[in-house]
Amino acid sequence: MTWRVGVVGTGFMGRTWSEVAARHAADTQLVAVAGGRRGSALAADYGVDLEDTVEALLERDDIDVVVLASPPAVHRDQVAVAAANGKHLLVEKPMAQDVAECRAMVDACHAAGVKLAIVSQHRFRDTPAAVQRWRYVSVCQSQLRSKSTATNTAMNAIAQASAAISSHRPDHATIGAARSSEMP
Repeated sequence: MTWRVGVVGTGFMGRTWSEVAARHAADTQLVAVAGGRRGSALAADYGVDLEDTVEALLERDDIDVVVLASPPAVHRDQVAVAAANGKHLLVEKPMAQDVAECRAMVDACHAAGVKLAIVSQHRFRDTPAAVQRWRYVSVCQSQLRSKSTATNTAMNAIAQASAAISSHRPDHATIGAARSSEMP
């Protein structure tokens, strides 16, 4: 199946998603674009239709998936119209302006039986990934440093007890036989 894609927003991310749909993603075809000052150039560059309004693009019968690369202030309403028209959605970050708008978007897609995905393509780039690893390590180190003396003492006692037990541990065959005999 070929997924027919419409892109709303013709700025940097609109152009990026148009390129992806037109030339890089398997089984996708860019059908139309709408919104923004650069719409006519973008449509001409990819040989696709330019819709006069976002609503016209969202209501087209020949589009299966809509990519919203528009300002977050309009995402909720655009998602509601697209979902009502049976379109699956890929929404650029940020998803919306607040949690209530996010909930409304999720609910609209759920009610319409369409998929909703939110993009944050930068999370896998080297620098953001390194920052995430650094944050994770920092949080772990902070948590370890904040443990109380009592907790550290208890952890040491558990480690020592574990070492003592492991020196007297029966072999695996004995453990397996014991477990088997305990089963009903």
